[in-house]
Amino acid sequence: MNRRNFLVESIFWGVSFILGYTSRSLKVDSTTVIDSDSSSQGTNEMSKKNSEFIDVVEDFNADPTGVKDSTIAIQNALNSAKLLVLNNDFTKLAQVIFPAGRYKIKSQIIGSQFVKIKAVGLVIFETSVYNDAAFWFSPLKDDPIYTTLIKKQQWFRAPFINGVDGGFIFVNKLNKKTSNSTAIEFGSRTDLSGKPFARYSACDIAVENYNIGFKFNHFNNYISSFERVHLEGNNISVSFGVDDQNVVNSGENIHFSDSIFAGGDSAFEWLSDGFDLRLVNCSADFLQRVFYMKRGWRNISFFGGHIEAIGTRYPDNIMKGGIAVYDVTNTKDETVHLSIIGTSALLRRFSMFRCSISSKLRISLDNFQYRSTDLETNANVAWLADDEVIVDKKNIFFQGEGILPSRQVNEISNSTFKNDTNTSGSDMISKPPVGYLLSRKYSVSNRVVSTVGYNHGKAIEFISNNNSAYVKLTTIEFRNVKAGQTVIASCALMSNDVTKANIKVRIIFYDSGDRLLYSSKLEIINKGFKNGVWNYPIRPCIEVAPPGSAKYKVEFVLGNCNGVFGYMSGLFSTVCE
Repeated sequence: MNRRNFLVESIFWGVSFILGYTSRSLKVDSTTVIDSDSSSQGTNEMSKKNSEFIDVVEDFNADPTGVKDSTIAIQNALNSAKLLVLNNDFTKLAQVIFPAGRYKIKSQIIGSQFVKIKAVGLVIFETSVYNDAAFWFSPLKDDPIYTTLIKKQQWFRAPFINGVDGGFIFVNKLNKKTSNSTAIEFGSRTDLSGKPFARYSACDIAVENYNIGFKFNHFNNYISSFERVHLEGNNISVSFGVDDQNVVNSGENIHFSDSIFAGGDSAFEWLSDGFDLRLVNCSADFLQRVFYMKRGWRNISFFGGHIEAIGTRYPDNIMKGGIAVYDVTNTKDETVHLSIIGTSALLRRFSMFRCSISSKLRISLDNFQYRSTDLETNANVAWLADDEVIVDKKNIFFQGEGILPSRQVNEISNSTFKNDTNTSGSDMISKPPVGYLLSRKYSVSNRVVSTVGYNHGKAIEFISNNNSAYVKLTTIEFRNVKAGQTVIASCALMSNDVTKANIKVRIIFYDSGDRLLYSSKLEIINKGFKNGVWNYPIRPCIEVAPPGSAKYKVEFVLGNCNGVFGYMSGLFSTVCE
């Protein structure tokens, strides 16, 4: 074939291809509204749309300027895409493309898990939907049953909400509380038995100003993952289930990674049982609660990331929040397990882990780095966990001032002298507190008292007219420690004049043969102490165990009570990596 004939034939086949492609890309009548509950899910004319990529602007006349309502156009595009998938026995992907722009949405849009939406550039949904979800992705009663779908699920692994090429932003244009609006709802509201909403993922989504950002229904809703999600300024970032209803085959393996939950009441709330949750490299900031639980069994893991500015201090000095708040009344509710691993936290001094029923919240802290944001010294707000919470601590890092892990597991034996009966004013030299060696200097009065106890216990009372007077308690028992581990020790003081009375703490390290290796400086600064209340120092005694360390003891000193009363209680120490 000569060159001239080759060019002519090439042009012929090229034109033929373009004409053929155009004929296969006939546009659909975008004015047709499809009933999302209809079994047909479309019209014959819509079925002519056979492209795997459906453009809501070109094919359905959605308005990317945000002037006109695009609800009907978007709904028709999603319905057409679902029809394409079903008519082709799941052999076509069906992706609905949203060009960059603003799309006004005034009523609910229902989507299918079979259909994927993708942003090409930055896509902003401005929604005005009262008392419902702006977008609801759910199986419907006429969808294929699970036994048909299970062999197809691996075909749908790409994100069904995909903002990687620009991002999706969902913005509620109404008042977030009075509108009671949800941005995105996942799963059926009724039990469709063999028709689950499962094995789905989404990425690069921002949600702002809703009462609820994401809502997971409790019927057959499981195995989902979300990447690079930003939920900020919503009352509840993520909500699981419905009050007074339990899950049905639901709640397994919900994952978030590289995501942000900020500004609002709670990052996550549970209204029903179930829903395992995994968070990887996420942050939770400026919230009342990170995890708010009203029902039983859950397993939550928080890996990496950070937690900051949680809870609000009210004038009544009551914290209305925390990292995890398990607020249940039914003693039959199962225990919640929460693991926080490799996470840093900037916290206020107050119980960040709280439970209304003893032992129903169990937390595991591993490589958990925390420091305080304030100089509060009130001993009742010095602990990370309240007494109802079980703490499994490991590798806790203390940074800066003041917060202590758990009074329940970290106070040393007889820390509040509950085992002592010496309250009548007799001298402690003849009968020292159980578990301690005692020494003193220039003592006028020192006894164990029950009238001024800390945490429902008792206290050491001390008064002297000599600035050099003191009473010193040293633990009899050894506590195990390894070289390189950090030991934190402290105790509480109450006095009618904190400028005179003071407490000091020393940590003493020994080797395995009980030989003394190192004794720390005896010092604690009473900065920020208040008269007439129990105070913990904002800076406890912190020492790193030297080489060869196998065990340690602690000395607690109450002194300088020159003409005023001083009380010591709440003796504490803990070991961190």
